[in-house]
Amino acid sequence: MFSWYGCSDDSELLTKEKIADTFDDAEETWTVQRSSNQGKPVETPVAKAVFAGK
Repeated sequence: MFSWYGCSDDSELLTKEKIADTFDDAEETWTVQRSSNQGKPVETPVAKAVFAGK
């Protein structure tokens, strides 16, 4: 799996391939596959996401 985003607690958000697939936003609560210390990914609800752009 690939890591495109890091979290403030040093965990990483993982996706199988594309950066656009990092967040599962099909439901009201977004979820991610989150890994700590390169461990097994755990499905985790997103509490806060901050995006920056040009």
